[in-house]
Amino acid sequence: IWTGSQWFVMHNSLTKFFMHDELIVPKFLRYIENMMVPDELFFQTIVKASPFCHNIVNNHLRSIKWRDTAECFFDRIADSCGRHPDYFEIDDLPLLQNEKTALFARKFANDSTLLDKLDSWMDQRQDHTVDDSSSYHIIVDGATCLTAFEDDTVHALPCSHIDEEIGGITGDPMESLPEQEWVLGPCTDQDDVKYESDTQCFTQSKNTTMCSWINKKYQKCLDYAGPDEPSSHLILWSCHFQAKQLWQFPSVSPSSSRTTSRSKEKRVCSLISNLSPKIMIPDLCVDLNTDSTDAMLWPCNDSPHQVLTIVKKE
Repeated sequence: IWTGSQWFVMHNSLTKFFMHDELIVPKFLRYIENMMVPDELFFQTIVKASPFCHNIVNNHLRSIKWRDTAECFFDRIADSCGRHPDYFEIDDLPLLQNEKTALFARKFANDSTLLDKLDSWMDQRQDHTVDDSSSYHIIVDGATCLTAFEDDTVHALPCSHIDEEIGGITGDPMESLPEQEWVLGPCTDQDDVKYESDTQCFTQSKNTTMCSWINKKYQKCLDYAGPDEPSSHLILWSCHFQAKQLWQFPSVSPSSSRTTSRSKEKRVCSLISNLSPKIMIPDLCVDLNTDSTDAMLWPCNDSPHQVLTIVKKE
């Protein structure tokens, strides 16, 4: 007997096998007729005894929030025993938005405001249109701009045209290059993100807010290669507004439950990689490789190479 979740994805050929098999399926149906929770062992046992036994993928493509209880399995209230799926709540929104493999999620309350938030976020993800009316230069270390290239690499190069009042910026005073212009894409909470012209940076008050950046010329999102680890290089990637394409700004709330090296009273403008709350590693900031023009991630610190100036293009 093999057991597993009754929530899973089945290939069409396997579905036909269950519908038309006359050897294994009928006999096993009779065998489990009076068993407890047969829906969690019927399909698994049949598949393991079928020609499809070598084609099983251990992933049901579902995001489930589990709760554990201490009661015995045969308690009078059956739903109070063992591990059971709990309801997703509004605080779980970042977890769902950062889900990398699931196509489905459960459970949700019928009147959940979370569903409205998810619907709004998914609508934004489907709309890849960039509003060019407000674009920005992301200046690293006061001297170089994040610049996108056709091969999807991102480097820090001299800004082609920025007001000299900013200071410390070199480059030919030519027409501003769209490769160096970035548009703030969809945010998980658009109202929480504010641009401060005096500090030339975006800020946010909630530690769950995340935004994407879209390059004006290539219409792709700022992303990074490899897993969430130091020295990962920044790249461009087709926008999907999930996981590694979500970024955070310095928090204006130092009392936040997720305090970062940038969540201080004296804020430094930085761009922080969104990390799943499950990943217990230091926050990673956009940094500049001093040995090259490569833009990369590095643990957030007080280095001037992590100090950004985000200049709104008029």
